[in-house]
Amino acid sequence: MAEQISEQEVQLRDVSADAAKPGAGNDQRLEQGAKHAHDQDEDASIKAGFFESDGFQRLLVTINVAVAIYSAVMAALLAIFVPQHCCPEDTYEDWGVCRDPVTNEDVTDSTFVVCSVSENFDFMANNSYNNFVLVFNFATLGGILALFIIEYWRENFLIACLDIDKTKVDDHLKLNVFPKNKYPNLQHSLWWHNHVYYWTYVAVSIVWLLNVLASAVLVFRFYFLDTRTATSFFTNNLLLFNRFIKGFSVARESLANEQGISFYSAKQVRFNVVD
Repeated sequence: MAEQISEQEVQLRDVSADAAKPGAGNDQRLEQGAKHAHDQDEDASIKAGFFESDGFQRLLVTINVAVAIYSAVMAALLAIFVPQHCCPEDTYEDWGVCRDPVTNEDVTDSTFVVCSVSENFDFMANNSYNNFVLVFNFATLGGILALFIIEYWRENFLIACLDIDKTKVDDHLKLNVFPKNKYPNLQHSLWWHNHVYYWTYVAVSIVWLLNVLASAVLVFRFYFLDTRTATSFFTNNLLLFNRFIKGFSVARESLANEQGISFYSAKQVRFNVVD
C-alpha cells in the first residue's frame, strides 16, 4: 500500500513544489485566471463576506452611476430644466423680452409665466445664442456621460483585478508588489486606467464650467423668473460640483501615487492587494 501513490497525491506534490519557488506559484495561478491569487503575505484563509464581495461592490457602483446620471442631466441641461419666464400666447418673445404684437411695447413685468420643459426647449430655437447654449448643454451632457463610463470601467477593473486588505498599508502595491516586477501587465493597466481617468476629468471639468457660464448668461440675463430660477440653477450644479471635487481628487491622487482608489465607496478606500 505504501508503494502505491495515487495520481491525486502526485498532483498535490507538484503544486507544493511550484509554491516553494519564490513568487512562481502565485504568478502562474494569476496568469491562468484562478479565482483568487493571493499576495505572498496575504492570509488566504480569510473569506470575504457578502458585503465585501465583488458582486456587492458592483451593485453599489451601478446604483451610484444611476443617481449620477440623473444629476448630470439636471446639471448639464440648464437651459431646459431651470425655471424660466415665458411669454403668453398673445405676446411674442424678443431676446427674453415679452412684447405686445401691436404696440411692440415691453410687457414682460405684467406677463410672467413659468415655462414648461417643452416650452423651454422651444424657446431655445428663437435666436442663435439660444441655439448655441442648447447645443453646448447637450455636448456637456455627452462629455459627462463619457466620464461616467470611464469611471465605471475603471472601478470594475479595480474590483476584478485588485482587492482591499485593511491590514496592509495603502501603498502596499507600490511599495511591496510592483517593485518586485511580479505583475508588470497589471501595473501598466492600473497606470493606464488612472491616466485616462485623470485627463478625462480635467477635460470634462473645463467643458462643464464653460457650460455653467454660458447657461448663466442665458438664464439670468434673458429668462430670469424669480428666486426659483437662482435656487434651481445653483442646486442642480451643486450636486455635480461636489461629485467633481471628489472625483478629481481621486483621479489625481491615484495617478500620482500609483494607487487604485475607489470612487464609489462611502469612505475613500484603496485597492491595495492583488485579487
